[in-house]
Amino acid sequence: MSFTLLIVAAAILFLLNALLHFNARFRRTFFRTAWKLKFFVITPFALWLILTALFGSESAGQVMPMVLMLAMTLIQVLFFSFFQIFIMFYAMGRAQIDWTYPGDAEGDLDWNQWIGSEAVKKEAQKMVESIANWALYEKHGTKPANGALFYGPPGTGKSLLAKVIAAKANMPVAICASASLNGPFMAMGMLMVKQLGRKIRRNAEEYGGCIVFLDEIDAIGMARGGMAGMPGMPMMGGLMGGMGGNGTLQTLLTEMSGATNGETWTLKLRKRWGLAKRTTRKKWRILWIAATNLELDRLDQALIRSGRFGSIKIFIGNPTDQARRDLFALYLLKKTVADDIDYDQLVQLSRGMTGADIEEVCEAAARSVIYDRREKVTFEDLWTQIRLKKFGVPKAVPLHEEERWPIAVHEAGHGVAVVHFPQQGFLCSGATLRPTEEFLGAVMSEAVEERSLKMEEDVFRRILSAVSSRAAEELILDDRSAGVSSDLNQAMSMALAMVEHYGMGSRLTSAQATGGGHTRWAIEEAEQIVNATFELSKRLIAEHRQAVEALAQALVEKVDLTGPEVIAIVKGYGEPSFASVKDEVRDILGEMKEKAKLEGPEDDDLDHFEDPASTNAAPSNR
Repeated sequence: MSFTLLIVAAAILFLLNALLHFNARFRRTFFRTAWKLKFFVITPFALWLILTALFGSESAGQVMPMVLMLAMTLIQVLFFSFFQIFIMFYAMGRAQIDWTYPGDAEGDLDWNQWIGSEAVKKEAQKMVESIANWALYEKHGTKPANGALFYGPPGTGKSLLAKVIAAKANMPVAICASASLNGPFMAMGMLMVKQLGRKIRRNAEEYGGCIVFLDEIDAIGMARGGMAGMPGMPMMGGLMGGMGGNGTLQTLLTEMSGATNGETWTLKLRKRWGLAKRTTRKKWRILWIAATNLELDRLDQALIRSGRFGSIKIFIGNPTDQARRDLFALYLLKKTVADDIDYDQLVQLSRGMTGADIEEVCEAAARSVIYDRREKVTFEDLWTQIRLKKFGVPKAVPLHEEERWPIAVHEAGHGVAVVHFPQQGFLCSGATLRPTEEFLGAVMSEAVEERSLKMEEDVFRRILSAVSSRAAEELILDDRSAGVSSDLNQAMSMALAMVEHYGMGSRLTSAQATGGGHTRWAIEEAEQIVNATFELSKRLIAEHRQAVEALAQALVEKVDLTGPEVIAIVKGYGEPSFASVKDEVRDILGEMKEKAKLEGPEDDDLDHFEDPASTNAAPSNR
């Protein structure tokens, strides 16, 4: 038995020696906590000396086993009590934090693996440079930013950019899910933030700096002042949490401000009794990065002010055309693809998609190839997955044979208007007759340029594209379907916005400012605009009847058409006789006004209607 214990002890000593010799992190942690282990050796020996001094060695020998038994019983009670608390508080409320240390992520991620805005990438590189060489910046009388906020729509690469920063920073990086800091019990979130702060400072002192990334910061950083989940409302705690959400946020703000010095209770106790040396604190820097999908006004203003996460605010939006091309090339790099992949069409078809969407499209296309027992990913595979991503899974039951032509004519009416009169910065990107839960057919139009200003011509063109489907039905089918309900809803909504919000009607007013609903005169004027635009759409369809029929026939035969195919069919039958939708609709409105005067208005409210051309209303930027 003793020989077995000797072998076990030798193995433990050998393993401990190997860890101390080869693992630097284990060696640092062991010697940092080794003094605590002395308590278990020194205390029994000191107790035996005291008993010997008081009662003699013989009495001490008799009393010592009883004392040790009581001590063991106390240790057992404390151990099981601690174990219960550990299960309840620590295991149930443990924050999800992934720590990356220098060298761990080396070679995994690089700057070229984050594709998006070059301006955003440059700002991120500046952040890494400044935090890594903070002493140089302080030498020149400045200091690196200690906070950054990534915001924008989901799937645009905010978390991926933070991971790239982690790989290139050459210092410890903590990647934390902010929601995991909301503990199920009152004040648990505060304790987890404090524990995170202590580890951040410890690593920062050891390595000269540390980076912290809090993903989905809105989970703990919503504006305070009311109920949870709403702007201006504090967050609630979990079980027995009460109004504890604010405590988590306030503790985080305190940690970011550096108000706590990070001293352990043992160090404070030794300083109190003069047993610890007062040394100069080592200088270090911490870079706090947060990401959110929400608008900034919904976050707590103290959280996003300058000096905290608001030091650098970076909007990360959808990738540009060139970025989407690079994303397709990146995600198809390790896949076997056909030689005839048309990246130009992929760029056009994927407009409006995020980097995460493009990655999923490429992965799903590769999975479909494996499922079909084929070798290469084709353009059709990618086009199919893009349709699924944008419009969902088609219905199991296809369109009835008798419905295909009417629906195709309906969509062809949209197509002719979209191709000849697209909104500024938009381009037709395809058409389909595959029904989903949302529509029976669709003509797709995506933004090709970043435009912030909505001009009056664009609004009229949007209405024209909406009502052209009804014009095609009446002129080609000599019938009308109920499928125009959503089109009329869009057209009427845009017309009401022109009259009540954009200042493009006969009155310069704002329904948003007055706080009222739609007035009678606004509804009547919007109807006038929609009907005048409908008359223009009938002229357009009449001029391009052959284009409508050809596009409808192509849809019936092929079911899916790409943007270039739709544009080629429509453009092949010539250009319209007019260039400006706005000017033509104004003329029609003038004719309607003259006709109303001759026939006599049925309601006094019609006297208020004027030609929009006679107003000086300036369009807003929305």
